[in-house]
Amino acid sequence: PERIVNFTFDALEQSPLKPPPEALAESRRTELEKASSTSAQVTNAISAIANGFFGVAFVAALALLGVLAFGGRMHFWQAFSVIAYVSLPVTLIQKLISFLVLYLKAPEDIHPLLGQESLVYDHLALLVSSKDHPILYTFLATFGILALYRIWLTATGLREGGYKVSSTGAWGVTITLTLLFLVLRLAMAAIFPSFLG
Repeated sequence: PERIVNFTFDALEQSPLKPPPEALAESRRTELEKASSTSAQVTNAISAIANGFFGVAFVAALALLGVLAFGGRMHFWQAFSVIAYVSLPVTLIQKLISFLVLYLKAPEDIHPLLGQESLVYDHLALLVSSKDHPILYTFLATFGILALYRIWLTATGLREGGYKVSSTGAWGVTITLTLLFLVLRLAMAAIFPSFLG
């Protein structure tokens, strides 16, 4: 927790949107105390579950709108089931590989923020430095084996999970969602490049 909090506040100091130094030092001290407590760890676990549920619900709502726009028929719980089903195998593979890598790599070699989500580096972002080229790194991180597997699962799930959802419609929704989230990630990398460094 100390390494993550310190890295976050060091990156925040380099950010163009930073609070005054006194407030930053006080926030760092408070966050260090909070991150070390057991209640914060329990709260983080509960919020991760809630965020996962609401994240799947949000993506399912977007997928439902896309399917309807492409002329297919589907209700919300079908879309929710498809997105949850798509997330499960990809997440299990990522977590299993990350668990193995966690014990093979030195803690200093793991990025404090990027390593929290996954330690699987199966994408083209390995070719560039996240610190020197944050936008290019974010763009290339979209193209990986598990990312392509997730895209294929999403298109297949939407096609099979709804009524009269054509293959073209399912792939159209999937590619549209992928591009939408790519643009959001690129915007975040452009606004906060120091968090990738």
